[in-house]
Amino acid sequence: MTARLLALLGAAALGVSGAANVPLRPQGDDVIKAVQAALKSLESDGVTFRLVDGDVLVRGGRAPFNPDVIVRTLTVNGERRVELNPNVPLNEAVRVALTRQLGLSAFTPEAAKAKYNGADLNNDGTVDTADLALLMNNYNKAGTALSGDLNGDGKVNDADITLFSKVYKLP
Repeated sequence: MTARLLALLGAAALGVSGAANVPLRPQGDDVIKAVQAALKSLESDGVTFRLVDGDVLVRGGRAPFNPDVIVRTLTVNGERRVELNPNVPLNEAVRVALTRQLGLSAFTPEAAKAKYNGADLNNDGTVDTADLALLMNNYNKAGTALSGDLNGDGKVNDADITLFSKVYKLP
């Protein structure tokens, strides 16, 4: 099995597919366009993002901003609001807000790919041998919610290793 695993990890693989919901409701044309452009810049190898109903995202707020605060989150009348400092360039503020909202280690396509392609099985922000060990623990098993079932077919098999190989780099 080891030779097969190494061959699969080293082989050219099919594309990874993953879509992440971003629970934000940007307000205002300039904020909407900035969010859409920022999300587009994070997409790679089939990892895509789509806005869904969630926190309100606005530029500015009801209270003045501390100069060293780029983004703040608060609750107003039971609704979460993410407010962007209007004195910071909009694109920068949107990147900071999205990095936090998406739980990324950095605002890069690589960080988004590691987080949202499903291969980071232990959720530590990197795809490494610990994730490979989790996948291999369930290799040739079938069931629901199996760690390593990257394509969601209820089995951990060669197809999942192929998907994993798209982001895992041999040490």
